[in-house]
Amino acid sequence: MKKLADWIVDKKGLIFLFVAILTVVAVLGIFKTNINYDMSKYLPSDSSVKKGMELMAEEYGDMSAITVMFDDLSEKEQTERKTELESLEHVKNVIYLQDDETYQKKNHSKYMINVSANTYSEEARKVLQSIKDTYGDSAYLCGAVVDNDMMVNTLLEEIPVIAVIAVVIIFAILFLLCNSWVEPFLYMCCIGIAIILNMGSNVFLPSVSFMTFAVGALLQMGLSMDYSIMLMNRYNQEKKKQADSVLSMKKALTNAFSAITSSSVTTIVGLLVLLFMSFKIGQDMGIVLAKGVFISLLCIFTVLPGLVVVFDKAMAKTHKKSLEFNMKPLMRFAGKIRFVSVPLIILVTIAAVFLKNGMEIIYVKTFDNPDQTKIEEAFGMDNQTVLLYDRKENPEHIAEYIDWLEEREDVNSVQDYSNTIGKSYTYQELTEDMDISLEQAKMLYQMYKDNQNSSDYKKITMYHLICYMDRNVAGNPAYAEFMDKDQIEQIHDARKELEDGKDKMKDGRKELKDAGKELEDGEEELSDGEKKIADGKKEIAKNEKKLKDSERTITKNEKKLADSEKLIRKNEKKLKKSEKKLAAGEKQIAKAEKEMAANEKKLAEGEKKLREAEEQMQLAGMTEEMIAAQLGSQKAELQTARQQLEAGKKQLQKEKAKLVKARKQLEGGKKKLAKGRKQLEAGKKKLAKGRKQLENGKKELGKAKKQLEDAEEEIKDGKEELKDGRKKYNDGKKELNDSLKIYKTPMTAEELADEMDENVDDVRDMLKIRRMSMLDVEQDTMTLEEFLTFITDEILPNKTYSAAIDEDMRSEIEDGETQIRENRELMLGKKYNRMIISTKYPSEGNSTFACMGELQKKAKGFDKRAYFVGDSAMGYEMDEGFTDELNFVTLLTIIAILLVVLVTFRSFVSSAALVAIIQAAVFITTAIVTLQGYSTNYVALILVQCILMGATIDYGILLFDNYREMRIKLDKEKALGEAMNRSIKTVLTSSLILISTCLTVSVIMTQEIIAQTCLMIAYGAICSVLMVMFILPAVLLLLDRVIIRKKKGEQP
Repeated sequence: MKKLADWIVDKKGLIFLFVAILTVVAVLGIFKTNINYDMSKYLPSDSSVKKGMELMAEEYGDMSAITVMFDDLSEKEQTERKTELESLEHVKNVIYLQDDETYQKKNHSKYMINVSANTYSEEARKVLQSIKDTYGDSAYLCGAVVDNDMMVNTLLEEIPVIAVIAVVIIFAILFLLCNSWVEPFLYMCCIGIAIILNMGSNVFLPSVSFMTFAVGALLQMGLSMDYSIMLMNRYNQEKKKQADSVLSMKKALTNAFSAITSSSVTTIVGLLVLLFMSFKIGQDMGIVLAKGVFISLLCIFTVLPGLVVVFDKAMAKTHKKSLEFNMKPLMRFAGKIRFVSVPLIILVTIAAVFLKNGMEIIYVKTFDNPDQTKIEEAFGMDNQTVLLYDRKENPEHIAEYIDWLEEREDVNSVQDYSNTIGKSYTYQELTEDMDISLEQAKMLYQMYKDNQNSSDYKKITMYHLICYMDRNVAGNPAYAEFMDKDQIEQIHDARKELEDGKDKMKDGRKELKDAGKELEDGEEELSDGEKKIADGKKEIAKNEKKLKDSERTITKNEKKLADSEKLIRKNEKKLKKSEKKLAAGEKQIAKAEKEMAANEKKLAEGEKKLREAEEQMQLAGMTEEMIAAQLGSQKAELQTARQQLEAGKKQLQKEKAKLVKARKQLEGGKKKLAKGRKQLEAGKKKLAKGRKQLENGKKELGKAKKQLEDAEEEIKDGKEELKDGRKKYNDGKKELNDSLKIYKTPMTAEELADEMDENVDDVRDMLKIRRMSMLDVEQDTMTLEEFLTFITDEILPNKTYSAAIDEDMRSEIEDGETQIRENRELMLGKKYNRMIISTKYPSEGNSTFACMGELQKKAKGFDKRAYFVGDSAMGYEMDEGFTDELNFVTLLTIIAILLVVLVTFRSFVSSAALVAIIQAAVFITTAIVTLQGYSTNYVALILVQCILMGATIDYGILLFDNYREMRIKLDKEKALGEAMNRSIKTVLTSSLILISTCLTVSVIMTQEIIAQTCLMIAYGAICSVLMVMFILPAVLLLLDRVIIRKKKGEQP
């Protein structure tokens, strides 16, 4: 070591040059270091949440979400705001439903923005910044993207401030405790170089967590500053022996190397224990901090010696008095109370072990976001967790799971493909979700069902087709939209022509009959007569069928009228009840007005009396202060009463306005009901008239039958006369049959098109409309996706059918298609589907974790493995194994540090006692935080364990080592005082630097994990220093015989 020390001091210039080059390179490396803000990347490799996140990224790509809320938007502004947000670059979609209280509640409008980039990307931050720039303070923002942005801004804005304040405090501490004004600058220069080298070397790591980046430099400074002080103290001791600074530094390096190295090893070992954490943030911090301490150690052994030698004269010239502490009285006191303090601290430690188990531990919360609080106050807690399940999973299991979730009171909503766009609806149910009429919905379902039928259309007569179209289509509002006004008029005219043609055919029959009678040929006259008889029988049968159909129709309509009358009576009863309630309300209002008038009268009397009293007091010569003292309370009471009275009047006016509105609505209901009654009576009259016409038709049919019988008798008499008229009769019959074809001959679409002189496609459309309008779809169902796909693929491209779709419905269809496409992308993957579960709990906590446990337990009933993804899922997973992890890290730290101390002291009892004291300080620290009611981040607990055990144990080692050295020549009480005097300045300097840097971070830093971690380290360092100053001396005295057993023979 002596040769190495000589080389370091002699080659200081070369070392300065080399370190300067490395420092410049390290500065460049700092700006190239990848800072990671995604804590999920540190989940264990076997983490279910991590596996779920990886699968979700593979299936759905990078995504992130921002929730934004606006207040006091008009209905028009609400929809416009959604469009504006969707137009932002990198925004995938914006979810907002104006009629859903999940998104619109009172005057609050909430928009869920999905960004096509991950939470920690620059694209997501650009979207967030665009919203801030556009809407300013009117936008309330929350979500993982917002938290990340706050974190980035925190590091950029707060870390420089913290660093400046911490450096100022450290300089103040060093100025107080150092012997020269130059010394602090040498310390800070050396440590500053070490910090730059450490931060620059992080560029060789894949990434560095934001926590490590934020506090690594300050912790490195706090953890390794004491090594500089130890070397400087040794240098000063050697300088007293000889004036030469070079020789003094060489000897100081040689003699201090072992003590400084031993001290640093405990710190490095304590930090390296973090590498064994299952949560990889431990590896991140452990590697960087341990590396930082090691680099600090190298700089102290290489850079600081040269600086001290170069500035030795400057230190001599700026020599000053430093704070000196006489610890002997305090050590005598600690010795006297050792039989009380040691048992007491054991009891306190035991109590602390139990107390710390009640600490509330947090895992995912990073910031308190005021905007998020505002949003939760307006809409309630909306904690979303994603369930990723296999697409091959049994649908019954998924449906059962969704039903179970929807029955839970702590679940806000469940969004899955199967209960949203994949849900089947009847046409009646569809009208509730889409703004279309019941008739339109039914018609579209009929079209969908008919579209599945590929069979040919049944043959039909032209007459029946035209009559059906006129009666059932042109007169039906839902189907009439397929035709324009001209087409409807054409159908009406065509039917009228056919009906007129029917009458003309009757005239033709009569003429044919007359011509037959005139025939001299009896055969022709007979044939004509027989045809007339045959036609008459057919006509009678046809009319009989029509009469039966008419009777059935009339009977059916009579039944409908009876049902309508029942409904009107029912509504009349409801109106009477409503009128009774309204009258009662009006009576209560009148009573309240009367009471209000009485109260106002009383109040006026009180105010009058008060004024009279004031006037009397003024006349009596009392000052305003005296009057106010006596009447102030009464005056205040009257003012309060007046305000309450005015508020009551306003409330009464509001209630009165509501009753007036209700009265108006009631009168409107009466008018509507009266109108319905009038329409009912008109319907009855119309049916009665139809019934009368039906009876008349029956009588006419009876007469026709009798006439037919008479004609048959006449035919028998005129057979001979009809023979000569046979040929003329046959010609007339042929002509009549040609005319009857359009009435009686069923035809195909092509034949109808030829007969009607129309395009065959138009005729097919008519046949299609007829067939689909006759379909029964009452029990048929469709999903929203099937419904919109059918309209898009089959209805809109068809010129005839698309006429039934108005602009509003087209717009809604386009919105629906967009939402379905977006929801499919959000919910359906190639191998895994996503279910989004919203609960009423915060992101973490006992209730949240209990709920997550139940959700995961229920999901184990699936055939395939499912994964939960989200803050709550991650927190629950971490909470499940945290106790074991903390115990493991604690035990591993104790064993590792014990072995290092054992190598130094070569005494198990001494080493164990020292480790136990520092571990007791750790337990007491956690208990103090628990008693304060703080919720503590799990990283803070583990870091406190490793850092305190690794770093603050150095204070005990220093005191222990000095005590053994002093004990050789002094008794134990005096040795203890001298040992503490030699140790206290180093202990205080190092501890105060560590405490001040950590407290500075905890006070200024708004990021909770970092602030809590540093606060606990500060608490722990204070506790450790107190334990070293008061409890360790007592333990040294109690264990004196064990500690100095090997040295006993050497005592004077």
